[in-house]
Amino acid sequence: MIWANLKGHDHTEKNGTDVRGIGSENLLMRLGLRAYLENRRGQDKGKENFQPFIEANWAFNSQNNGVQMNNEQVGGDHIHNEMELKGSVEGELNHNLSVCQE
Repeated sequence: MIWANLKGHDHTEKNGTDVRGIGSENLLMRLGLRAYLENRRGQDKGKENFQPFIEANWAFNSQNNGVQMNNEQVGGDHIHNEMELKGSVEGELNHNLSVCQE
């Protein structure tokens, strides 16, 4: 969980555009699950090990943050609930070097 309370100063640009921030407080919550496919056999101990995995994440934003310019909102239209699904491969080349490709 992340709590953010950001507020920029309202100002007027040289061309006359009034700029102000929308939504200063936000609570971001993120919850995820990662599942690995175990592919190492007993006879392969000590050798390179590569594990594919899938990951699902849910994120919740309590506020829509953005900018308002001359009473026209820019940004801030994001969704409160977001889902993310991804797959990747993680590997250990040796005891000192590992890689991850997303």
